[in-house]
Amino acid sequence: MLSKNRTFKKTPFNKIRKQQGFAVLTTAVLLSLAGIIFTTNMASSQLVDNQIIGNYYRNNEAFANAESGINFVLSQLDDDILIEALLTSLPYSHSEPTHHYTVEVNKIHSSKLEIISYGTSVDTTARRQIQLQIDFYNSFPIPDTPIGANGKLNFSKFNLGDPNCKGLDPRDCLTNGNTAEKVIESNPSLVGKMEGNCAGIVNDPNDPNDPFNKNSIDLSGISYEGNDSASDDKYVVDNGGNWQSNIKSGSEIFGVNAIFFKGATSPDPTPNSLFEATYGIEFNEANIAKIKQYAVEIDGAFCADQLQDIGDEEDVIFITGDCIIGIGAVGVEQSSGSENKLFTIGSVDHPKLVFIEGGTIKVGNDNANAGAKVVGMLHMLPGTTHDLVDDEGELIDWDGNRLAEGEDPLQQDDLLSINMGGITVDGALLSEYKCTYSGSTVENQDERSNGQTNVKEHFSATYDKTILGALYSQMGLGSDGSRYKLSSGTWRDF
Repeated sequence: MLSKNRTFKKTPFNKIRKQQGFAVLTTAVLLSLAGIIFTTNMASSQLVDNQIIGNYYRNNEAFANAESGINFVLSQLDDDILIEALLTSLPYSHSEPTHHYTVEVNKIHSSKLEIISYGTSVDTTARRQIQLQIDFYNSFPIPDTPIGANGKLNFSKFNLGDPNCKGLDPRDCLTNGNTAEKVIESNPSLVGKMEGNCAGIVNDPNDPNDPFNKNSIDLSGISYEGNDSASDDKYVVDNGGNWQSNIKSGSEIFGVNAIFFKGATSPDPTPNSLFEATYGIEFNEANIAKIKQYAVEIDGAFCADQLQDIGDEEDVIFITGDCIIGIGAVGVEQSSGSENKLFTIGSVDHPKLVFIEGGTIKVGNDNANAGAKVVGMLHMLPGTTHDLVDDEGELIDWDGNRLAEGEDPLQQDDLLSINMGGITVDGALLSEYKCTYSGSTVENQDERSNGQTNVKEHFSATYDKTILGALYSQMGLGSDGSRYKLSSGTWRDF
């Protein structure tokens, strides 16, 4: 039962209203703060987004400008004139302020270039670097084969395409596109009857020209393009004296204008020898004299000392007579690929064109386990010539028969044949001799059958377009085009 005396205290109405107003105010302030914070956060996020988008745009802009520098250099590699200026000015640097890039080109080795391009955004706040390597070579009118001879070849044994590269830089040796379709081009039908190391093997006793006008070559030493075996039909060309020049029309060499050139048609003159096909100029005493003026002349009797004095900038050497090099001469070093000691002329970076007139290269005596290597091109030239006559001074043909009255006399070289035993060529060999031979006589190909020994290594050749191209470039011969490809795995974007 409730007490009648209990009373309740009433809250004034205005006080209730004050409390409600404070709650609303607090809520509004909190909501306003939340709105301000949210708006500030949104604005900050938008600023960050704008900055990210701006950075992304500027980086892409810098990358595009750096890529323009790469494309600028690649476009020069497609132009024969521009590329000459580029290659002769390495290391090369070029800036384009209006296009916001700087590009540098450096030579890694003779067939590889490195391109580094730096690009910036227009406001210069972003910077990108692109790095690329390319395998590069100029196409020069170099010999088509590693061995060319304006006569016959008697190689009882010889080696070609050494997979160990005989000391060549592996990056330059037997690379893609660096091999020849043919091994040998020769003109054996030029030769008459010869004896000794040039006699040949009789295949058909009823053929009066057999074996005089045929090559005698053992191809078993060939390691070429991965083939296990080789045949004369596939690798050896008998051109019958039909030499073709690769020289570009309007070319000049040794200060002489070329008259034999690629694609010549009648009444243009055609080459009559390997020399004329190779250089595009006539094979005569006047032009030999021009070559001697251009070259470093060396007396074969003092060969070793004079060769030591030749600098890298000298690209043509003309040796008269046998180049005699003592086994203990400076520069005769142990070969990395055999037991032989080698005297080396030229290098991968500085190949040489070596002419030898009336002789060969002899390192040590005939029994010395030593030889010579030429990096570049070796051209063997016979000595002086005279009319072919018998003991009574009467004009005769190659078989010893006297010529009829009015017949043109035959010209005989003081040296008809040349021995290439113990010589290695990394590049190409050219010979104007009627017979070029290596190893034992081909009448006795098995040296062990009669107890013969021959410590001199057989002639060896490794065809290398890169070396030959570098030689032609050093000599200032114009290229007939250029080729390049991007080196796989070398693209770098920083």
